[in-house]
Amino acid sequence: MPAPARIAYDLQGPPVTHSTIEETTSPPDRLIVSVADMAAMLGIGRRTAYELLDAGHMECRYIGRRRFVTVASIEAFVASLPTERN
Repeated sequence: MPAPARIAYDLQGPPVTHSTIEETTSPPDRLIVSVADMAAMLGIGRRTAYELLDAGHMECRYIGRRRFVTVASIEAFVASLPTERN
């Protein structure tokens, strides 16, 4: 039997479940995101994401052994992409 969902009550609306809270928190509100989140934001696979990082296209930071990508560098990378196909 699955564990019951944690519920946070908003006095002016319906109950909000834990999963609803996670869905409304968008990665761009953070300064850094995980490589998996970066890949999801760009619509690419994890392997391509790591290849872009290894090639130096985006800045990454480490917390312990975990690798994170700065949202500012993701935005700069997207802005540097061509707008038209050659």
